[in-house]
Amino acid sequence: MRIARGIILILAAIMISATTLAQIRIIPKEKRDSVTNPATLKCNDMYFAAGRSLDFGTMEEDGGGHTLIAKWQNIGAEPLIITRIATSCGCVKCDYTREAVGSGNDGKISITYYPKGHPGIMRQRIFIYTNRSDKMPTAVVDLKGEVRASTDRRGDYPHPIGTLLLRNRQIRIDSEVQQTIRIACMNGGEADLTPSKDALLSSSAFSLTAEPKTLRAGQEGEIVISYTPTKGGSNEPLRLFINNKLLAPRDREIKIVTETKNR
Repeated sequence: MRIARGIILILAAIMISATTLAQIRIIPKEKRDSVTNPATLKCNDMYFAAGRSLDFGTMEEDGGGHTLIAKWQNIGAEPLIITRIATSCGCVKCDYTREAVGSGNDGKISITYYPKGHPGIMRQRIFIYTNRSDKMPTAVVDLKGEVRASTDRRGDYPHPIGTLLLRNRQIRIDSEVQQTIRIACMNGGEADLTPSKDALLSSSAFSLTAEPKTLRAGQEGEIVISYTPTKGGSNEPLRLFINNKLLAPRDREIKIVTETKNR
């Protein structure tokens, strides 16, 4: 009896697996490749004298957009009109000759690459569609280059308190244990900065300094927060504020999350 029940369960599992596989649409590799690398028209009337590859060279991530011009000629017998250009990344923008280009005449495509947020080797493509076909590109142009990573590190510190930029504005402490917590920081201003706590608003259990004590413009460091439990306990709420009289208290508070670990 047990053997029969086991066979029934196995058969049921096989049937469920077969049904599940039947519902999964498997996309052939050829189909996937055709989406990212669509075939161009066989009767290609766009001729690029400089070739179908543009080298942007070395770019700085903070340098803004970089533009190159791709010149082409209509070598077909009929007028050619660019209807649209698709790109492999939103970091590539194109402008182009929109009027009809007659046989033997020239057109151009302005290609701008925006390197911000894309450090490293760049490999992109543009797909040029014309009045010859709306489904298959008439030509594909390859783009290449290299982006040097940004030297501006301010994006790594998303919590500003004035010109003091912090990696985070929340710390966890064990309220019964003396401890030191560090928060990565950066001086995002143009003048030297010496971080300190607002003694009037902050709990006396906290002390705060920075390493280095004074941060030069653009310099990275750490906020060092030391916590010492009050002897005999205290009903004083644990709060910590950075000293900056130009900001409202809520805009310069370090959020404290307290927890007591089981001992």
